[in-house]
Amino acid sequence: MLTPVDLLGGGGVFLLVVLSCIPLLIPFLFIQDLLRALRFSNAVAIVMLSVGGVSLAQYSGSPKLRTGIIMVAPGVSMVGTTIALGG
Repeated sequence: MLTPVDLLGGGGVFLLVVLSCIPLLIPFLFIQDLLRALRFSNAVAIVMLSVGGVSLAQYSGSPKLRTGIIMVAPGVSMVGTTIALGG
């Protein structure tokens, strides 16, 4: 049975996901060249991952640089794989 707390939590997660995607879409509104906009969007995503890693490290007391790299590494790997496959 869903409770109001469950619905509120689900709504919060929905807003978090939607709001975190907005910075990744902004380059496509202002840059006409789609490939350049995509690369800029990838760079924004990497920066967001590193900021998220550092913030997580501050919250948890972990080493900032290591946690930031751990957050960024999968993102860079996925972008690199996408580029290698022609994306």
